[in-house]
Amino acid sequence: MLHWFTESAVELQRAIDLGRFFSVNHAMRSGDKRRRSSKPYPAIGS
Repeated sequence: MLHWFTESAVELQRAIDLGRFFSVNHAMRSGDKRRRSSKPYPAIGS
């Protein structure tokens, strides 16, 4: 489980490929760096 994961899009994809889970809160989803990310976090249970 990765908390407050704010690394590059490349690192995000690597974590996804490794099957990592992310905790994402409202502050993270609305931050400048998150808006610039080219790939969203994967959704679970939606």
